[in-house]
Amino acid sequence: FFLQTDEERRQGLPVVMPVFDRNTCSIPKSQLSFIDYFIIDMFDAWDAFADLPNLMEHLNNNIKYWKGLDGRNLRVLRPPPE
Repeated sequence: FFLQTDEERRQGLPVVMPVFDRNTCSIPKSQLSFIDYFIIDMFDAWDAFADLPNLMEHLNNNIKYWKGLDGRNLRVLRPPPE
């Protein structure tokens, strides 16, 4: 995941994919980008074809979860224990 960015830095090259920088990576932002780019349209098509409200509910819950972490400026998979 981070090896390309590490190698670019080691060689003094520009970082091509800053999202893969281990120093600044935000897992919630990465997940939201993946969902937005790949998942939403695919799930919408499946739902239109087969009426899958449970699938869409899970997708919406996942989006809310990652937005919640991102909104708290967390960069990890799970929030810290309260």
